[in-house]
Order: sequence, then C-alpha cells, then structure tokens
Amino acid sequence: MFSSAGFSTQEIEGLADALVEKVFIYGDDARIKDRLQEILALGIDELVVSLSELADSVQERVHLIRLIGQL
Repeated sequence: MFSSAGFSTQEIEGLADALVEKVFIYGDDARIKDRLQEILALGIDELVVSLSELADSVQERVHLIRLIGQL
C-alpha cells in the first residue's frame, strides 16, 4: 500500500515502527489505560477500538470492555 502511494522502501521501514506505536495499543492494563487516556485527552470526537485476539477471544473482549469502562 505504501509502495503504491509512492513511498520508498527506506521511508516505509522508518515509518513502520512509528506507525505501530501510534496505531496499536498493547501491554499491560496500566499501559493500555494510560495510552487510551492520552488519546482521549487530544479532544477527539470518536475513538474506534478493535481487539486482536491472542488466545480466548470472548474473555479478552470482556476484559477490554471492562478496561475501557474504567476510563
């Protein structure tokens, strides 16, 4: 996708880590809550949260919903 948009391989490689850090939130509960609060503090109108399941999708989804409910 980035190549098709005209970005060089070097630009894409430099962007990859930064993009992951900006787009994905991962870690323990405290890190996830802190990052979500940082994003919400920017004054955005809408935040879409999606889960990438690792093991038990139902349990992980419930856990994430509860975590978001604590914000």
